[in-house]
Amino acid sequence: MLKYLIAVILIGHGFIVSAQSGGNFGSGNSQIANPSWLNWFPITLGRSWLLTVFKLEGTLVDKIFGLIWLASGLCIVAAALGILGFIVPRELWRTLAIYGASGSLIMLLLYFHPFFIIGILIDVAILITLLWTNWLPKTLMGA
Repeated sequence: MLKYLIAVILIGHGFIVSAQSGGNFGSGNSQIANPSWLNWFPITLGRSWLLTVFKLEGTLVDKIFGLIWLASGLCIVAAALGILGFIVPRELWRTLAIYGASGSLIMLLLYFHPFFIIGILIDVAILITLLWTNWLPKTLMGA
């Protein structure tokens, strides 16, 4: 039962991370306005403070960042499929989860927005459980 819950969380998180890539493949001038209660925050959702500072929005660097978003999200979804033993070999799920969470965490920090706190916490939890505590025993998860 626990492995299904973890797989659902990973699939949801992976789809959200992958969806972030959509903003990188446009012209770089689309902005989602912050809600009125969040007007104090200097960057709008979907914009990178790093790209803004160096005026790289809409450039090749922006597109590469989009590919990193997409690859990270797909790794997280593939890790969930590995947990379930569907399409992806079970032995790969930990590696895919680590790569996906690492890439996602880097991108969430480069695009930091208060709305991303939950995603950051999920990525940190993935990395802590798999790298530091070595939790999720192989007998429970299948690999």
